Amino acid sequence: MSEPTALDQALAELRRDDPEHRKTAVRKLRLLGGPEAVQALLGALEDLDELVQRHAVFALQAMKAPEALALFLDKAKSAPTGGERALAIILMSDFEDPRVLPAMLAALNDDDPQVITVACMRLSNDAVDGIEPLRRLLHHPDPRVRRQAATKLIDMGVAADDLDLVLDQLDAQLVDTLERLALESYRRKLADLRGESHDTLDRNTRSRALAELASDDPGTRRMGLRRTGWVPGPERNTALLRALDDPAPGMRALAVGQIRNSPAAIDALPRLIEISRTDPAYHVRRFCARALSAIDDDRARDAVVSMLKDPDESVVMSALVELLPLRYASAAPVLFRLLERSEWKIRHTACMALLALEVVDERLVAAIERIAGEPEAEKWNFQLDEMELDCPAIEDGGESEAGDSPPNPPSRPHEMLAVALRLLEDARSPWDLPPTPPQADTEPH
Repeated sequence: MSEPTALDQALAELRRDDPEHRKTAVRKLRLLGGPEAVQALLGALEDLDELVQRHAVFALQAMKAPEALALFLDKAKSAPTGGERALAIILMSDFEDPRVLPAMLAALNDDDPQVITVACMRLSNDAVDGIEPLRRLLHHPDPRVRRQAATKLIDMGVAADDLDLVLDQLDAQLVDTLERLALESYRRKLADLRGESHDTLDRNTRSRALAELASDDPGTRRMGLRRTGWVPGPERNTALLRALDDPAPGMRALAVGQIRNSPAAIDALPRLIEISRTDPAYHVRRFCARALSAIDDDRARDAVVSMLKDPDESVVMSALVELLPLRYASAAPVLFRLLERSEWKIRHTACMALLALEVVDERLVAAIERIAGEPEAEKWNFQLDEMELDCPAIEDGGESEAGDSPPNPPSRPHEMLAVALRLLEDARSPWDLPPTPPQADTEPH
């Protein structure tokens, strides 16, 4: 009897009682593709578990199956809830099919604001037939609909006079600070369409930002700090430096995140180092890893290395991710200590960082063999398969962010082990590190 194929195994798993197995089967069928996989996924839309259904929907959308488009078009029109209709619009909008545009235009007349908002957002900028329906939506009672209609019209190159008033009204009505901040971009885009200067806009933005920074409300202060990003200069730098000492953790985190690559970064270095070690909010410390890694100074890099001893796992991971492309040799002793941690992701990323440094000995080989034999390794490889399906340009060992940097080491454990063994055999590692003495993994805050 012949061995069952990968498709046979996935179909068998789709019939298992455990919904976790059925979700895994759906993901495997998506990777396998083909008519039989499509039919099985269509059947999974009727699964008793809602998450299995959702996985099947997204798998069919990713596969661009024609059978799926017919389903999405029907649900966009007749699904009983606005959430289901909005999801169908999102899923069908990626299909290049003449039936999609009429369905999108029809959705602009839906009774549910969520559906209209999604239809506005997903409508193509080339869909000139949508201009008049979008102009009518500028008078819709829901500010989210008006915002999406106005910004879509500007994206389509429409510079009507009434758009200025709509944007000003929205700035006063919208609650979400990121939505309000996006309006600054569209004000400038509208001015560009008309060939107008940004000078008046900049003065108004600066005035709004200074007033918001003086507020007692942390959310308003965050809005003011974000708004200063549109008017760089001494006032922006001063605002960033002051915000590092704001009593609200969210404001400090925002300042740390925004100070990266700003002219104020080098002046803020001593304070950033202190925050990375002592701030009581873990998410503020976590943001410090990225800000410090962008500063070309050994004091900053040493501070990121010190963050590897932080008591919070997410802070350690952030520091590891930032150190990986830096290839900072001084990090090696601390990276070796991380190989004894219990968390798989931390050990895995520490191994990658040591491979990037080409610091290889028997301890690293043993650590990679250990992570390769743990259940998390199979899950990680599966995630990489899905990522490569979605983004074919993504490959293990691809170039890092800086174009001139050496390629990153592979992240699949079996490939990491092959690289480590080759480096060890070639004696390419310049290190001869003594055994690491026991040492505490944390520093006091």
